Amino acid sequence: MKADQRHATSKLISGYIIDNLRDPRFEVTPAFVMTEMQKLHGLDNGYHKAWRAIQLASALIRGTPEENYELLSSYLYMMTSKNSRTYTNIKIDDNNRFLYMFYAYGSSISGWNNCRPVIAVDATFLKSKFRDILMISVSDDANNQIFPLAFGIAESENNNSYEWYFSQLRNAIGSRENLIFLADRHQAIAYGIAKVYPEIHHGICIYHLEQNLKRRKVKSEVIKLFQSAARVYMCKEFDLYMSDIAKVDKKTYDYLMEEPPERGARSCSLRRRYDMLTTNIVESMNSVLLEARELPILRMIDFIQVLKLQRWFYERRNEAKGTFYDVSCWVFLVDSWRSRVEEEGITFLVDLNKRTCDGFQFQFNELPYIHAIAAIEKRNIKKSNFCSHWYLKESWLKTYERQIHPVGHTDSWIVPETVKSQIVKPLDFKVPPGRRLQKIAATVADKFGHRDRVEGFWKAGVLPFALAVEGPRSRKVVIWCFAIASYGSHSRMRLWSPGEIALRVAENCSNSCKQIWSSRSREVPRDRVEGFWKAGVLPFAFAVEGLRSQKVVIWCFAIASYGSHSRMRLWSPGEIALRVRVYGHAFA
Repeated sequence: MKADQRHATSKLISGYIIDNLRDPRFEVTPAFVMTEMQKLHGLDNGYHKAWRAIQLASALIRGTPEENYELLSSYLYMMTSKNSRTYTNIKIDDNNRFLYMFYAYGSSISGWNNCRPVIAVDATFLKSKFRDILMISVSDDANNQIFPLAFGIAESENNNSYEWYFSQLRNAIGSRENLIFLADRHQAIAYGIAKVYPEIHHGICIYHLEQNLKRRKVKSEVIKLFQSAARVYMCKEFDLYMSDIAKVDKKTYDYLMEEPPERGARSCSLRRRYDMLTTNIVESMNSVLLEARELPILRMIDFIQVLKLQRWFYERRNEAKGTFYDVSCWVFLVDSWRSRVEEEGITFLVDLNKRTCDGFQFQFNELPYIHAIAAIEKRNIKKSNFCSHWYLKESWLKTYERQIHPVGHTDSWIVPETVKSQIVKPLDFKVPPGRRLQKIAATVADKFGHRDRVEGFWKAGVLPFALAVEGPRSRKVVIWCFAIASYGSHSRMRLWSPGEIALRVAENCSNSCKQIWSSRSREVPRDRVEGFWKAGVLPFAFAVEGLRSQKVVIWCFAIASYGSHSRMRLWSPGEIALRVRVYGHAFA
């Protein structure tokens, strides 16, 4: 059969794969299309034809990226028509080219009044054709869950885009007493907040500060001191930890003090942060929307609305209705008691009248903690009376009382001609030369921290997988397998997946394999496996046919998972091959 049948056009192939593309959570790759067409129809197609077929099928389902921009004004009009109090805006240049977009659902705007006055802001890169960015603002509800507040799309993260985004956010939700924004140290975010919300406090995410310290190769001891300093409730304790940092590493101390302490430290904050010291909630939101980032702009908004926000509002509304206690369930109670509470030799004075505690948690988070709870229980008083209304069931219910309605299919839209005639052109974007870079899925070694042992392989672009079996003396042993190109050019071949490697291992390994080499063989490239050699690991190898008829060598290694190699009898190549053959099918 020919390598690439001319009559099997990309348009023909797109008809066979269109159903696979309907769910955005299912990734359809050219390799998948090539495999499916060969398996089901016996057709051998090239990579680029498979890629074009995916683009055609995707355009039939979701429309082209250009068509999505053309319908943007009509889509936002329908969004506001179906969802009362929804705020949307779009900015275009003199040539009708897209610049920025903002939208906040009416249900989010209403629910925001029942959330704590803390907003986390971040942005994530989109992977669609025009590679714009998605800006996200979220808060916490009464049950400490992510509450999506507003979304924006812009061509990049810069001063102008963030100033416009925050101005629209202010138009949508206004401002509130004691409001605080949390973000990383991105200068454009700081600029936008300062320009639009000059009266609002801007706090820094301490997780990003920690990552900055790690990038600066700061000692772990200093990082732990910083973590403690940022999290304590009393200024005295903060000063003690910072003085310890100054003694150990003056340079890092000076770096940390470049920002005013009130921006990062809980104890010095000008306003309550309510136990929200990081922007993890908005980072989590980015992770939730990971599948939608490659979709055209309108389909991405649909994904956010239908698959996420609608479901969240429905489920949480029902969850709140079914809650029979006044305080949300993440507050844990203790059975200790007293007005003057002693803990580890320290006495804390709790004043229920003023709702204060010497530990400062009570007044910082407006929620009784261990010392306040002990005092409340002593008096047999209802604990919910001493919680801020942000944590009450009533606020939780009000947060999600309104629904989010879908926009519906374009055929059902009723849009005025004045809106329909507003054709928005996509970003003025030039596609850079070369193939778009994509992150390769994490391997077993990435996840379990064995990268240092296989550094020689990593430089060659090798893909590993592992399986655990019983070793000598009933010890657990991990067998690592690697696929490497014997001709030395790894950039020209698609690396095998763990399943593909395992399948070939199971097919080719046996005790009588002629190409098994011992660790003493001169043919073994010892420099590539030096990390294994020092651990006393015994390798063997066999050659099989790789992609594009290139020879590929599969290496197998037995290593002790418990870390002590000197105490175990190393397996022979035959023993390894036998166990790989027996257990390898589980990964195929």
